[in-house]
This record gives sequence, C-alpha cells and structure tokens, in this order.
Amino acid sequence: MSNRLLLGGMFLLNILLFFACTPSEEKISTDPSLNLTFSEDTLTFDTLYSEIKSTTKRLKVYNPSENAILINSIRFQEATNDFQISLFGENAQEFNNITLFGKDSLMLLLDATLENSDQNDMIFLENQLQFSFNAKLQELPVQAWKQDVHIIGANETETLLENSTHWTADRPYVLRGNIIGENLLVDAGATILMDNFSSIIINQNIQLLGSLEDTILIQSIRQDEYYANAPNQWNGIFLSENSQNHIIQNTIIKNGRYGIFYIGNGSETANLSIENTLIANMEAMALLGVSCNVKLINSIIYNSQIAMAFGGGGKYELVHNTFANFTPSFFQNEPSFNFSNYVKFEDLEFYGDTEITLTNNILWGDLYDELFINQEEDATFLLSGSNNIIKTTSDEISGLENTSIDNPVFTQDTYLLDFRLDAESPAINNGVQTKYTTDFYGIDRSSEPDIGAIEWVEAEAN
Repeated sequence: MSNRLLLGGMFLLNILLFFACTPSEEKISTDPSLNLTFSEDTLTFDTLYSEIKSTTKRLKVYNPSENAILINSIRFQEATNDFQISLFGENAQEFNNITLFGKDSLMLLLDATLENSDQNDMIFLENQLQFSFNAKLQELPVQAWKQDVHIIGANETETLLENSTHWTADRPYVLRGNIIGENLLVDAGATILMDNFSSIIINQNIQLLGSLEDTILIQSIRQDEYYANAPNQWNGIFLSENSQNHIIQNTIIKNGRYGIFYIGNGSETANLSIENTLIANMEAMALLGVSCNVKLINSIIYNSQIAMAFGGGGKYELVHNTFANFTPSFFQNEPSFNFSNYVKFEDLEFYGDTEITLTNNILWGDLYDELFINQEEDATFLLSGSNNIIKTTSDEISGLENTSIDNPVFTQDTYLLDFRLDAESPAINNGVQTKYTTDFYGIDRSSEPDIGAIEWVEAEAN
C-alpha cells in the first residue's frame, strides 16, 4: 500500500513540476486585455488588375506579452475568394488554433486574384483581416484599388489581331505572348501592360497617338518597387520590314528588352516619327532603326544597354532630344550611341547610304566615350547638324557646328531619373531655333532655346 502511495505521489509531483517548469512564454493566457501588434497599420495593395495574381504582401504578427496566445481563427470579415492567406507553407481562407508564444511572431503572406466585373472605372475594395482570441476580435484593414482589364493573348503563344485594331483608353490592356497585328491605332490615355516576355509585332502600321495631357503608357505588368525600373520584363515593339509611316507621340515605353525595333526595306515610305516620347530601362536597346527613315523629336531616352543605333541606309533626323544613359540595373560595356552605314544584326547585313542630322541634342552617359561611328566604303555616310552636347573623344563630330563635349549638368543625381537642366548647365540658351517651339512637357522655348528635350525654367531652381 505504501509503495502505491509513493508512486502516486511521485506521479503527481512530476505533473506539478512539469507545469511549474513550463516557460512563461509558453503558458497560454486568456486575458482579454492582451493585444497583438502588426508590422502594418493597414495592408495596402497596389492597383490590382482583374484575373491577374497580385504581388505577395507580407504581414508580421507580434505577441508582445510574456505569455502565449491561442489564436482561435485568422480570417477575413467578409468571406471572399479574392484574397488568400498563406501560413506555414499552406494556403487557406482561414486558419484555426494557432499558438503564438510570448515575445514571438508569425509571418502571414497574402495575395489576391480578382474576378473581372466588366467595369471601366476603378473600384475601391476594403475588408478586415480578423484575429479571434481570448473572447475578442482584433482587426487589420486590407485595402486595394481594383481595375478591370482587357486580356489579349496567352503566354508562349501567338495571337493575331484583326486587320485594323483600335485600342481605347477605357481600361488597361494586358498583353501575353506575341501579339501580331497589321494596323494598330491606340488612343491617348491608353495603358498597355506587357506580361513576361510578351511582344507587339506590327506588319503594316502603328499609330500611338498620345497627348501632353493623356500620354500612352506601355510598360511591364509588375510595378512594385523592385520591378518599377527593372529592364527585360517584356520583349519589345517590333515593326516589320514592309511596315511604313509609323507615328508614336506622347508615349512612355518602359522596362523591356527592346523599346522600338525597326528594320525597314529602304523605301521612301519606311518612315517612323517619334515625338515627345520617353523610352527607358531597356536591357538590349531602346531604339533601333535600320534601312529606314526616322524622325526623333523632343524625346527622352535613358538607362538602356544601347540607347540608339541607326544606319545601314536611311535618313535619321534628331532634334531636341535628351539621351541620359546611366545604367544602374546592369553593366554597360559598349557606347550608347551607334551610327553606321553598315549594320550586321545576327545573320543579316545591311549596307546603304546613311544620313544622320543632329540638332540641339544631349547625348550623355556613364562611359568615357559614348559615341561609336563606323563608315564603310561601300556606301556614303553623312553626319551633320549643330548645337549638340555629346560625350565623346572622337573627331568624327568635327563636322557638327557649335557642338560641345562639356557635361550638360542635370538638376538632380542622374540615378533619380530627373534630367532637367541645372541653372549652371552649358545647354541653357545654347541651342539653335527650330520649328519645335515647345519642349517635352509643352513648355514654350525661349528665342534662345536650350539644348535637349527639356527647357530650363528659372523657377525650378528655387
């Protein structure tokens, strides 16, 4: 009998010792005054496009108390299939009975895929992420703007547009795969979002008709912080050999491999006019023109492996442009600006009489010498113009009148992507008058215009 009592006493003592030795952070408290804290006061998504999975948001949940909390449930106030919660590697609409030790935290991952509601206007969405514990609810707002889109094509496929296709500004267009069209007209204010490695291929004619008030935007679909200025997220805009008379105005083209790629057929109608347009963050080349005729006016090109390459025949007129090729996203190992009467691209070779006219342009970048000129004997090559600023050591620019190699001096650090002129810039009042009397932003040029796309305004210096 005494042995049984002894054994029973030892068992009871072990139980008491077990609970007595449980660390305080593992003891579950039911105190309703305890609260969780969060890494965000409100979980806010960037604009969410219908039928396209969002970027993933991270939410850290802290338990600041000394004791553990048993979270009975984590779920949304309004049941929805739009948002999904991930915890411990599992995805669900709701998680139950999660123990969060004292002074510990857990990481929630949230993403969204929204249904298309066929609305042109953006819709504000708000829900509450609820944490139920200790007979109370603690809520965190979750907010997003939803934008329905037109989805065209599918990844790794080719999609043929109608012979004459017209895209309006009613809602964004999301392009997937290779989108091939004959004639494409895009209205002012339209937004075109390019999915991974997608392309626009035009066989006859493209008209991107933006305005100063309503630019056309063509960029990668991802615009969260890491991807906002990242190159090589889509392939490019390709104009076919027999296409002709293209117009691109007041358009922003960003974050691809190629910006505009045009190898023409050398005819008088192989024309490309670009005005008041920005091309940026291209992994290979911002602008290629071969065996065609290009007018580039009042435009800004920056941060591309090669800013522009022209030649192999054709006429290329550049007036009042700013090229600022600083490449923080990748290593640049060759000049930004390439002119030649001979061009070899992959297995193709192009020879032809080539005329390039430069007036009131800034050609600047990171490298010691940013200009490459190649002249072959099989065709003529003529470089003319005046009043430019070009970063080069080449004597090939000796035929360009009033052309300087002095630093143009931009207002801000170039990596802030602000290429307005500083008050001390040698570009101010050193241009020559042309018929283009307003700048990239629509500001009137003075009787002594500045070199580059952006006219200096005195108030900007204050």
